[in-house]
Amino acid sequence: MKPQNFKIIIKQIKKLWHGEIGIHAHNNKNLALKNTIIANSLGVSWLDCTITGMGRGAGNTITEELLKKLNKFQLKTIDSFLINKFKLMKKKYKWGASQIYEMAADYKIHPTYVQLLLTGKPFEEYRNNIKNVLKNLKKSSSKFEINKLYIALNSEVKKYKNNFGFLKNKSKKDVLIIGSKDNLSKDLLKLKKYIKEKDIFAISLNDTKQIRENFCDVHVASHPLRIATDFNYYRQNKNYALPYNILNSKKLKKIPKNIFNVNIKFGKNNFDKKNNIFELSTPLAIGFALQIALKIRTNKIILYGFSDEYSDLYQKSELKSSKVLKDLNKTSRIKLDGETDLILRTFKKQNSKIKITSINF
Repeated sequence: MKPQNFKIIIKQIKKLWHGEIGIHAHNNKNLALKNTIIANSLGVSWLDCTITGMGRGAGNTITEELLKKLNKFQLKTIDSFLINKFKLMKKKYKWGASQIYEMAADYKIHPTYVQLLLTGKPFEEYRNNIKNVLKNLKKSSSKFEINKLYIALNSEVKKYKNNFGFLKNKSKKDVLIIGSKDNLSKDLLKLKKYIKEKDIFAISLNDTKQIRENFCDVHVASHPLRIATDFNYYRQNKNYALPYNILNSKKLKKIPKNIFNVNIKFGKNNFDKKNNIFELSTPLAIGFALQIALKIRTNKIILYGFSDEYSDLYQKSELKSSKVLKDLNKTSRIKLDGETDLILRTFKKQNSKIKITSINF
């Protein structure tokens, strides 16, 4: 915040509050020290600061600098050994003001984007291009969303056309969507038999590691971090569908023929059969799978493997019985996390004629 604006805010607070006031300044624009000194001069008595400015991202007001400015304590008050320890940690975790954090602040970009770009292992190859990535994020990134980061990272990637080759001769089949519950392996034989007998189109979410054989029609993934984690383990004997527009050029160079491109756009959950680009509010694989089901022009979707409380699909979030899927079997014990339930509710609202049910073995 600019010092002139900061002065106005402090003065307004003091008009309405007559007790003690404190300040905790972040250093995104390298103004934390200056604003803290201004606050103190205007009667603010509690001044937050940390050794070497330790704090997330750009960090906070630096204790050593504040002590010098206030001229109330000798710097030797803080043990030099302690300061050196913090400097080592700062080098490792890369906190502190920088041109990059200042640029992000000017663009009103959430600092978590910068943090990931500077320290996240999956983003090492982009370190020399951070300024361009921030420019791509400039429009709408005051709130952190990982999918926006991947789109910004790969904005220069060649545009690829959708490839629905894995849907050939599958039109109007019932669709089975397989979740990733922990004990899925015990049901594999029954699952294979069910798919074969019913002649249904089977979609497995996130390359469920318990399904090593090729008896699903396609494995889907759409979350950027999931794809980055699993990409090198995708098997040659399976079909995969994922959005090329969140892959970097390095991965695209070695992409095998069994990985089909289905482009994704992040906006709202839009389950319109006429859409050529899948539009989702969040990159959960269940939403991606539902979009594929629409492409098949299915009349029935069956859910399996969504009942384990600690399924990795839900990242251990709290699961509750779905109240919105009125087509579910009365005996079903299906439980869903909030985001998945919202996606299914939206899908059902936009495609009321498609029946959604579930199975258990």
